[in-house]
Amino acid sequence: MFSSEWRVTTFIVEHNHTLLTQSEVRFLPANQIISDDYSERIFLLKEGGLSVRQLMRVIELEKNVEHGYLPFIEKDVRNLFLKAKKKVEITDVADLLKYCEDTKKSCSKFYYAYTLDEERRLEHIFWSHAYCFDWYQEYSDVVVFDTTYKVNSYEMPFGIFVCMNSHGNTILFGCALLRNEKTSAFRWLMKTFISLMKKPPKTILTDQDPWMKEAISKELSSTKHSFCIWHVTFKFSYWFNAIL
Repeated sequence: MFSSEWRVTTFIVEHNHTLLTQSEVRFLPANQIISDDYSERIFLLKEGGLSVRQLMRVIELEKNVEHGYLPFIEKDVRNLFLKAKKKVEITDVADLLKYCEDTKKSCSKFYYAYTLDEERRLEHIFWSHAYCFDWYQEYSDVVVFDTTYKVNSYEMPFGIFVCMNSHGNTILFGCALLRNEKTSAFRWLMKTFISLMKKPPKTILTDQDPWMKEAISKELSSTKHSFCIWHVTFKFSYWFNAIL
């Protein structure tokens, strides 16, 4: 049907492109490959605290290649880290829930509760170990709730319920990760906490968050709510800066 020979009848030079040199070809995306061996070494050096530029230089020296002649560039390494981070983040929620589920199976008194949003993503989660309930029954007169910590990867407030026993030791009652610091989030958490502990604390100390204050007034109406003196004094310079 077709001739075994091809014959060029027209050539348009404007559509032509200058070919890359041999040294430039390796910068094409198709040729920038980080092998498993390189990847393993890169992550090992990263754990050692080296920057991308530093670990690239170390690998160049180890492989005895000239600077800039590895089969990948710094951007490829950063993309490798980003890809690995996303892979970990995807499984973070599943790993956390599996941990809670497995702990519950091995210890029936372990407690956890969580909510999902409309897209079935984790919204809030609270957990408390078996010994926390017994301690709370004895030391629930004054409870401190603190959310000054944040989980950097997700910017989720990390809240803890603690108190101090008669020996001056800090006792943990439970922990929570919240999607945000809105009244609805705090209301869910307070309701969940009391549902587990079976009774509200006599006094709860917090910072001066107005949304937390509203949530406590609605869910812990019989509890005296006070502000931690540390949070109050910490803001003195801000409040009185104009007159000092």
